[in-house]
Amino acid sequence: MTRTPSSARTATRTLRRLLVVGLAAVAAVITAVLGAVPHHVTVFDDAIPAVANLDPDLLRALRRAATAAADDGVELYVNSGWRSPQHQRRLLHEAVSQYGSEDEAARWVAPPATSPHVSGDAADIGPAAATTWLSTHGAGYGLCQIYRNEPWHFELRTEAIGLRCPRMYADPTQDPRMRGPRREREVRTRRAPGGVGEGRVPRPAHCPAPSGIHCTAPSGMQTYPDPQTFGSTRLGAGHPSQAS
Repeated sequence: MTRTPSSARTATRTLRRLLVVGLAAVAAVITAVLGAVPHHVTVFDDAIPAVANLDPDLLRALRRAATAAADDGVELYVNSGWRSPQHQRRLLHEAVSQYGSEDEAARWVAPPATSPHVSGDAADIGPAAATTWLSTHGAGYGLCQIYRNEPWHFELRTEAIGLRCPRMYADPTQDPRMRGPRREREVRTRRAPGGVGEGRVPRPAHCPAPSGIHCTAPSGMQTYPDPQTFGSTRLGAGHPSQAS
């Protein structure tokens, strides 16, 4: 029996490693193009589609705020920004699977047609220190938290400059922008006297309020930890976040 020379075996192993690395790199590029975000992306990273495709006015406000925050020793990272409809749809499908119903999923992930992430009008900011800084100073830049259950989610509200941000919605289901005609009918039906009620799936016991999908985000998506440390994210096999 003829044995394969050790040099040939080494070359084969090297080729396989290069192939795996190459495929991983291609996968990372594809997910980034769809709107996924790798670690430690700032509002100045124009090479990342999730940042570059944000609304220009929102991006300018974020960059002004980030510059001021840096003077206070706080760095703002973008955990999620613009998302493609495909990426948003995947998040929604994962949320429905995770929480067992479209109604519960709607509290955390909007459909592509109504998501402010898909339109480039929202950014999820972390880590916790950055979110805290922005919740205190953001109104001066027109940057406001929109949902109480997603304190990392910021959108541009220029009318807040010099005043204060508008009152937050409890979650996206209370946001009129998220309610198409079909959704409006469903909400009225659920809340009608003698109807079936809200019918929401209980929040997982390990998810302290306010939290939700980001405590146990769907596998394969970008995820936030609990509210004490929200803002971190991962990208790769099984990549989050992030909601609405």
